[in-house]
Amino acid sequence: MRKNNHFQAVFKNAPDLAYQVTSGIEHLKCVPVLLNGLYCLSQTYKGEHIKDDIIESLESFAEMQKVFINQLSENTSLLHDIVDELNDVFAKTEEVE
Repeated sequence: MRKNNHFQAVFKNAPDLAYQVTSGIEHLKCVPVLLNGLYCLSQTYKGEHIKDDIIESLESFAEMQKVFINQLSENTSLLHDIVDELNDVFAKTEEVE
């Protein structure tokens, strides 16, 4: 019974982690579009003031992406650990049979 509880505890967060990783990957697909938009703004508006604003926006965006990517990396690692745990459980089940 203890193994069953451990098994349930390990996999309880798997669907949520899988969703977070999947949606995170989708989010990353938008990054080039956002960056291209900022680049186009800098080409359209020639004033130094707007360029400074765009540079500041890019720096803020880069910081947010670092945090996001670190969180995505942690979630991916947790999901990988769950898959490893599942493989261990299946391997032990096969040994018993």
